[in-house]
Amino acid sequence: MERGNETTGRVKVHRRLSSVFIPPQPPILERTATLVNNVVTPVSTKFRLRAGTLSNEREVIPNCLAERGVHRYQLHNYRHYCGNKITTAKYTLLTFIPKNLWEQFHRIANLYFVIIACLNWIPALQAFNRYVGMIPVGLILLLTACKDAYEDFRRRRLDKQINCSYCHVWDSDKNRFRKMQWRHVIVGDFVHLSIDEVIPADILLIRSSDTSGICFVETSNLDGETSLKQRRVPTSIISFSGEESEFKPPQFKATIVCEKPNNLVYQMKGRIMYGDGHIEGIYRENMLLRGCKIRNTTFVEGIVLYAGKDTKVMMNNSGVRYKRSSLELATNRFILYCVAILIAMCLFNGIASMLWLFSFAPDITAVIFIILNTKSPITEGIINLVSSILNYQILIPLSLYISVELIKLGQIYLISADIDLYYEKSDRRMECRSLNIPEELGQIQYVLSDKTGTLTENKMIFRRCAIGGIDFGLDIDYNISSNDLSVENVVTSPTLKRQVDMEWNSNPELLDFFLTMAICNTVVVNKIPHVDAIDLGFFENGVFTTGNSTFLYSLQDPNYPLYSITSRFKDIGDERLLSGQRKRRGKFEEKMESLSPLYEAESPDELALVYAARAYGISLLSRSAESVTVALPYGNKEAFEILKVLPFDSTRKRMSIIVRREDEVVIYCKGADSEVISVLARSFVDSTYGTSVLRDSRALLEKFSTQGLRTLCLAKRTITIAEYEAWIAKHLEIENNINSVDRDDDLAKSINEIERDFSLLGVTAIEDRLQEGVEETIDVLRQAGIQMWLLTGDKMETAINVARSCGLFPSNCSIYVIDTESDVQTTYVQTSQNPFNEIYCIVLSSTSLHLLAQNHELLLGIITRSLAVLCYRMTPSNKAEIVKIVKKTLKGKVLAIGDGANDVPMIQCADVGIGISGQEGMQAVMAADFAIARFRYLHKLLLVHGHWCYDRLAKTFLYFLYKNALFVFVIFWCQMFNGFSGGAPMDQIYMMTYPIIFTSVQPLIFGIYDQVAHRKILYEKPKLYTVGRKGKVSHIYRCKTYWDSTIDYHTFGFLLATSIFIVNTIHLVIEVHCWTAPMIVIFLFFILVHFVYFRIEELLVSPSWQLKDPPVDVSHYAMITPEFWSALLLSTVIAVTPRFFVHMFFNAIRPSEVFVESLLQQKKCKRCRVLCINS
Repeated sequence: MERGNETTGRVKVHRRLSSVFIPPQPPILERTATLVNNVVTPVSTKFRLRAGTLSNEREVIPNCLAERGVHRYQLHNYRHYCGNKITTAKYTLLTFIPKNLWEQFHRIANLYFVIIACLNWIPALQAFNRYVGMIPVGLILLLTACKDAYEDFRRRRLDKQINCSYCHVWDSDKNRFRKMQWRHVIVGDFVHLSIDEVIPADILLIRSSDTSGICFVETSNLDGETSLKQRRVPTSIISFSGEESEFKPPQFKATIVCEKPNNLVYQMKGRIMYGDGHIEGIYRENMLLRGCKIRNTTFVEGIVLYAGKDTKVMMNNSGVRYKRSSLELATNRFILYCVAILIAMCLFNGIASMLWLFSFAPDITAVIFIILNTKSPITEGIINLVSSILNYQILIPLSLYISVELIKLGQIYLISADIDLYYEKSDRRMECRSLNIPEELGQIQYVLSDKTGTLTENKMIFRRCAIGGIDFGLDIDYNISSNDLSVENVVTSPTLKRQVDMEWNSNPELLDFFLTMAICNTVVVNKIPHVDAIDLGFFENGVFTTGNSTFLYSLQDPNYPLYSITSRFKDIGDERLLSGQRKRRGKFEEKMESLSPLYEAESPDELALVYAARAYGISLLSRSAESVTVALPYGNKEAFEILKVLPFDSTRKRMSIIVRREDEVVIYCKGADSEVISVLARSFVDSTYGTSVLRDSRALLEKFSTQGLRTLCLAKRTITIAEYEAWIAKHLEIENNINSVDRDDDLAKSINEIERDFSLLGVTAIEDRLQEGVEETIDVLRQAGIQMWLLTGDKMETAINVARSCGLFPSNCSIYVIDTESDVQTTYVQTSQNPFNEIYCIVLSSTSLHLLAQNHELLLGIITRSLAVLCYRMTPSNKAEIVKIVKKTLKGKVLAIGDGANDVPMIQCADVGIGISGQEGMQAVMAADFAIARFRYLHKLLLVHGHWCYDRLAKTFLYFLYKNALFVFVIFWCQMFNGFSGGAPMDQIYMMTYPIIFTSVQPLIFGIYDQVAHRKILYEKPKLYTVGRKGKVSHIYRCKTYWDSTIDYHTFGFLLATSIFIVNTIHLVIEVHCWTAPMIVIFLFFILVHFVYFRIEELLVSPSWQLKDPPVDVSHYAMITPEFWSALLLSTVIAVTPRFFVHMFFNAIRPSEVFVESLLQQKKCKRCRVLCINS
């Protein structure tokens, strides 16, 4: 391209970029004052204080109402409320060093080593060169700081990406919307958002492209739910909505008063005070929260009420609860044990030094090894006691914590990369959201599982229904593969289909039944894609300007096909072309109208019912906030005016929609059988028809439940317009009374007043099929000694049937239902007096939880001996309570697994929480420690990866303590040959770097790659899981430490250091079960590094290093003598041989189950490596 063209291109891009709204910054003096104020004012109170305001409310005046010429930084909203720029980074360039050091010094081990390094600067106590003594703690602090800096860099990069996103904000000076970066948005700004745009702040919805003032948002970034939620414009300003409306922001003349920022996502209280004195309430359904995405709506406009750190999503951004593994807690106890040994050794060294000096009196007998300036024995003993702390400091494993963090990162990477845990259909792999507890997967005692979406597919398929007590179901094949499941593929009953076609206009009960299925829901109907006109851009001063950031970035790409843009405008004056376009547009719209509607629902149950109604000829065509249109058989249509929607909640367990139908008001209701039947009209129940319908429906409900189907009851009530108007007046009064403390209770009472006196229309039955491999996985977990609990909100009959079908309750087991204390007594007698060790399972209701909470001994004994436990009619809080009770009373590691938002409390309370990435959004995944796509993946995750992780980390923990203790005890034994003077015969630099350089990488590789047994063995032999579950890790390391250290009594210096290093390396070699290329390379590399290090040090050492007794060609002369290699071989063999034979002895006399299974597997493969396998 020629230079001139390049310049032209740059000018065009620049002129397009000039439409970006970059607000002016405050003067430098004011910014400095603000910076000082931010430093002085605590973060939690920053931007919260307002002069003369002590209430719990904030007042927001729209910025578009400000006088012309007033800068944004002079606005009240800018000065008193938080801006929209977010910062999740912990450090800045100025604060990184002091803040990071402050955080690191909160670790007791780091503080301990800093104190030790400071003591080494005291000349009387100096055991090493003062600079050499700082090497260990300096390296650890530096490595940890580098890790923290990298993590903070990633956070800062993400912050910048978010803060520099674009949205459209009203510019009063230009009198139009202009692009602005999120970080410049402030409270009071009027924001325009197009379809699929992410919401930049918490915004009050003022206008929508829909004339009824509604819009739809996807809240997956906020609460994990992928289903669409409906939001609406406040009633008084619905007239602003519509694509043809000529509304401009300055027309909104009002002041908004809302509550102070809080983290309550599902609550919003506030009011709009209009200029004419009218006041209207603000509720959750009027708010667009930051992080959500606009869906199925061309555009929306609103005013920012909360920005940046004040938004709901940021105030809820507290992260996953930190969990400490039992192995980590055990390690802390081991470190205390090491501290006790260190104190004992130092006291012994000091006392022995005094006694030794007292035994040789230099003023009486000339002793050649007593220095003439030796102080008194007591003083010398105290000095040697303190200097011993410096010599023995590495007994506390300084590099343990950071090494374990790196090992866990490596383990998590390998688990996430396991192809067997990848689910191709949803393109999801295993995800770890908590990096500090992978070893807990190997110690699980109890698994508490949700049912729907966890054990089942959560693909709701309409199977059968009963209308007026008559069953219209088909005895179809329920063994169809899950691959063929589809909510749209409804198998209809020919009898019912024919009856609907013939009687839909003459049988009101039949029509009402399907109308309830079609309209009593929150299903969104979508057909035609939405295009916001603001994305198409506009001409400014003869130059085309676009406000769409994606469009703009595409223009800067030289490969972007620009002809497709210009073609939109090149024939704009051709009337014939425009006429042809209108014709084609008409044909296009006719074609789109002929397409089947696409349904999106908050609940898969609702989606199944809507598709089932369509299969029988009653189709939901369109829905708005004010009306819903339904297609009837033979091309007929009927529209209903929506008066009120009473949404589903977990307390009522039902949903209702109130519509106007001709001259009457009809309430259609659907919900759980118990909740709908309880509000049936007494006149209906007492009538002959009603009695028959209710009797037959209850029988069918039980029948459907025993088939494992989910049941719902559908009902209808007709009231007069006067009755409705009287009720809605009271209801709206309660809704608008936002300052009432009892508002929620009053609303519930008001809803109950209208949801009564129903007539039962019929019953629906929906199938939620079990996932593939569920039965086999439950059986494997049981063989591994893990007790399975199933927690479900279903009724007892449905829950028991599902428990049998999934294998939780074997066919040969007895089932005992416990609701009251008398049931406990009866069950205890029946289970304890059975001489045949009866296999039984327990069923608990929500009403029996108080018995568990009271530590009922008989009940706990019954549960402990049971095969499995089923809990039915469980609410989210009930599930969380059970997790807490099991952890507290049954004393075992608890794993909770679920897929929905109602499982989040349970997942967060468990020792290990696992989320299923299924059909109910990602909220459970976001709250979990681990995420998998299918329940069957628990098999490998626990029995293979869990077993490996626990075994690796347990042995790594013990090895770290062992190798440091071995080194220290060698120095300790040497004190007997130098008068307990505190001196060490080895090289000072090597002593300091030994635990963090020469012997840290090998256990790191071991902890990541070693496999105690082949994955096939662990996968096929579930009983081997008990090794980790019961914590059966060898503790023989303690005595091994003392034995290995005694072989070096008569070796010093280089030979002593080399012996220790080789013995440590061979010890770890014996522990390895599965050799990999990285492990072999690392082991050989560090053996070479050991010898090379001494040669390099001896070549570089000089008097300026200020080392005591610097080495001079020690290693060179040692390595060329046969005596050195003979002594090294002899000391190594003496140290390692006993341990080697101990392993062989235990493998021969009392082998572990893992060893036996590994040996059998090797024999099958005609390979035998008995001596290389550790029990």
